[in-house]
Amino acid sequence: MLYLILVYNNRLAADDFHVIDNVHQHGVLGSIAYEYEYWSGRWSSTLVSHAATVVIMECPLMMPLMQLLIAIAFSFSLFHLLRKSKICSHSFQSSWDQISFALTAAAILFLATSNKGDTWMWWCASFTYLLGTATIITGLALILDEESNRLKNLFSIVCFAYAGGASEPAAATTLILLIVLLGWRSIKPFSAIIPKHNKPRLIYAILSLGISFGICMYAPGNANRSDLFPEISTMESFILNFKMLGVLVFQHLIPGICILAICVPGLMTYQKQDKSSNKHVKKTIILLIAIAILIFVYQWTITKVTGDVAADRATLFILASMMIASIVVYNWIIERISISFIQTISLLILAGSLFYHVSTQLHTTTKYAEAYDLRIQMLLEANPKRTQPILNPLPPSGFLYSAEISSDITHHSNVHLREGLNLHFTPSVTNSSQ
Repeated sequence: MLYLILVYNNRLAADDFHVIDNVHQHGVLGSIAYEYEYWSGRWSSTLVSHAATVVIMECPLMMPLMQLLIAIAFSFSLFHLLRKSKICSHSFQSSWDQISFALTAAAILFLATSNKGDTWMWWCASFTYLLGTATIITGLALILDEESNRLKNLFSIVCFAYAGGASEPAAATTLILLIVLLGWRSIKPFSAIIPKHNKPRLIYAILSLGISFGICMYAPGNANRSDLFPEISTMESFILNFKMLGVLVFQHLIPGICILAICVPGLMTYQKQDKSSNKHVKKTIILLIAIAILIFVYQWTITKVTGDVAADRATLFILASMMIASIVVYNWIIERISISFIQTISLLILAGSLFYHVSTQLHTTTKYAEAYDLRIQMLLEANPKRTQPILNPLPPSGFLYSAEISSDITHHSNVHLREGLNLHFTPSVTNSSQ
């Protein structure tokens, strides 16, 4: 219900209008070539986002539907990875159990996200980070799938090809992970991680991801983006990354970690429990170290380029990894006798949080959407007259990504809005907080 409210009241914002202008000027394929040449090598997410933008320009109602489908795809990609990795393979009695698990897991991850509008709701960014992470998770699930057929091999290649051209940090980190898995597959104690007949699928995944990532990194437009950031040597970025990692954890991840710790036990009845949980202490420590290394590497790929901490929308990959790890750890350490009580408490907290947010976000986002629609109408009506209307600030957007512009007409959000709506003037807002 909460997500339905949000996608219904969601509106285009900031760079979304740049995409519209780009498509108007160059067409879908031309706009992809333009972005690749002058701004970004993220060819796969650019292709899908620009094509999807053309669709919603013709039929605006497709925007909430597409965002809902992306969220559903993400939910079930997470479920299938957990299922194929044997974490929850002895649990599901019906299709409803599977749907319930997938949606509950996605709801927990949604609540754990620090900036939900930036991560889940921003139209053009959702094709880079949300869908990009979903394709990585789906690809990993296919690698662990014991059933081998050509269709799944092809789908795995497509998933990793998309991921390689969507988000550079996620692609680089996943590529390292796949290479490590390939090495582990050759070591007898770890050979059971990946089914023997799926080793070719793992190799295809590495090649697909590597080639796609290479195409992304080769883009001339990356040089233009890099000019916006300070040049940092590899050693300097490595040292700086420890600081950025601390900022990432304390400013972005701690609230999410707390939510995961409280709500993930709500999924535990779906897990196969082991009474002798003490033997898993060593495994838990190893897993936590592995997750820490993964987060460090992921942040390092960002620090090396920007010299800064990961944006909120870029932390979804980390949160998804932490959620999977937390499910594994809880599965190891929670004893049977305590599961029912812990699960009940967790689900009550989760349900209460969702109910509270439904009641608040319905009012907040509806008011925001109405003000947004009125503003767009004012701008379009004033455009033929070439007279700039006085725009009051938009109300708070809640969990949505705000389309607020600045009082400075040179601000990129103002310029993108002018270009996207093909206005004869650059709009500005009075008393903007930006």
